[in-house]
Amino acid sequence: MTVTTWPASESTLRPSWRRWSWAVAALAAGLLLNYAALALSDRHAGSFPTVHDIVLDQLPFVDLYAYGEVYLALYLLAFLIVHARQRERDLPHLMMLVGVSYACRALFLLTLPIGAPSGATPVDLRVSAYPFGSHSYFPSGHLGLMFLLALSLRHGTARHAFMSAALVFGVGTLLTKAHYTADLLGGFLIAYAVSAWGDRLLAQRQTG
Repeated sequence: MTVTTWPASESTLRPSWRRWSWAVAALAAGLLLNYAALALSDRHAGSFPTVHDIVLDQLPFVDLYAYGEVYLALYLLAFLIVHARQRERDLPHLMMLVGVSYACRALFLLTLPIGAPSGATPVDLRVSAYPFGSHSYFPSGHLGLMFLLALSLRHGTARHAFMSAALVFGVGTLLTKAHYTADLLGGFLIAYAVSAWGDRLLAQRQTG
């Protein structure tokens, strides 16, 4: 098994305060844009149309909202542990990519509003910490984040394990009728695009 490692300047040296500043700013800006888009679109959620989904229509309904919150928390905790041990990509770089991905998501939230899937549990009957559950969102922010974190890992075994765990979470959101199939696909595509852009940016910085 081959393990890809970064040069010492990226994997072992402590990031400068300037890189931390840019990373925090990018992350904060992305999250704020995402939150603002969610809040704005949520005001008009009742008028959004429901989309027909041939995959979702074939699946049974299973209430997994409470389990999903715990699953996501464990996923993030496990990733932080693995990321800290591998140290293949520094945290500021990853924070910046997360901010960029959420900023991209905000654009789609405002331009492609859709209603909740048919059969979804009413908001007041759900056990969920998510404040914007009145309708569906394209793309999925939770799954997009999970895929982006998984793609940031360079060790093949770890990456495959976290990708598989993200897919399990995605299937759970479909069974819970929290997302359409396209939402999950969109979350993955944005994560892949941002990850590829981040790899190119990192390579340019190393060679430059």
